[in-house]
Amino acid sequence: MQIPDEIRKCVAFLACKRKSGYVNGGTVFFVGYPLTVDERTIVTYAVTARHVIEDLDKRSDGYAHCRMNTRKGGFEFLPIPISKWVYSDDSRVDVAIAPVPLGSNKYDHKCLPLTMFLTPEMISQQELGIGDDLFFPGLFTQRPGEERNLPIVRIGNIAGMPEESVTTQCGVLRPPYLVEARSLGGLSGSPVFWHPGSTRTISGDLNMQPGSPFFLLGLVHGHYVKEGGTWDTSEMTLTDGLNSNSANMGIAIVVPANDIRATLNHPSLENARTLMNLSRPVPDTTITSEPTTGFVTQEHATPQTETDDLVSHSADTLDDSAERRSSS
Repeated sequence: MQIPDEIRKCVAFLACKRKSGYVNGGTVFFVGYPLTVDERTIVTYAVTARHVIEDLDKRSDGYAHCRMNTRKGGFEFLPIPISKWVYSDDSRVDVAIAPVPLGSNKYDHKCLPLTMFLTPEMISQQELGIGDDLFFPGLFTQRPGEERNLPIVRIGNIAGMPEESVTTQCGVLRPPYLVEARSLGGLSGSPVFWHPGSTRTISGDLNMQPGSPFFLLGLVHGHYVKEGGTWDTSEMTLTDGLNSNSANMGIAIVVPANDIRATLNHPSLENARTLMNLSRPVPDTTITSEPTTGFVTQEHATPQTETDDLVSHSADTLDDSAERRSSS
């Protein structure tokens, strides 16, 4: 399975700021939520695991610092106040979301469109199950990149479906996926993508899917360790890997995409989008497609309001059309 390089642009790294400098500790990815006034206009959000933000809150200066690649080259830290992060009202959901200013064309990142989220209907139709291929890009704390973020991509398979709740150091979680993949320090919050493969058996019939697309399965919560037989998330945030008294069992826990989407519809975020819809006229925007990559590019957008740093265009999202391909 070959992973499009553009997929790494949907992630950045989270860090805390200390007297000695920044300490990288987790992964964040970006989602574009369309406004109803014009579906080409999106509100951009940063998404990660709730326990990552809670850990940063204990160790940092009141901000979660996003290590962002810039279009001019290099990277810079974008501080997002801890108070801006929104959690699900269900404490069993390990998801944190905050509005993030990606609309200025300053940062070299992409957003995932909502159409990339796996839904229960798609899961049923595609008969997604144990053994299916997946991959997740994110931070490798031993090599974050000296001049720019350099996310790694881990590859694995679904080992267990969301059938019952599990208990971790964060408490009881809603039923998650279990995946066969080593999840190390820094990968908490990473987006996990499902790839259906070029051939697939559906209802007993073999279906050919050449150049099939990929979809968001969920986000990384933590992994299972041999020591004590517990889910381990503590070293996933602000340390350099596994502690010396535990062994990674190779099974990671993944929060389903449906829980992420439900958090995106939290009343506080929904109310903010409603106000944006009311305050924004239809923007003067021209969008064109790059036939060589299948990704979409922005040619022109006219600023409308003071919230424009939180508003972008479908130009900044990964293309979810049939031309978005991953080959196996």
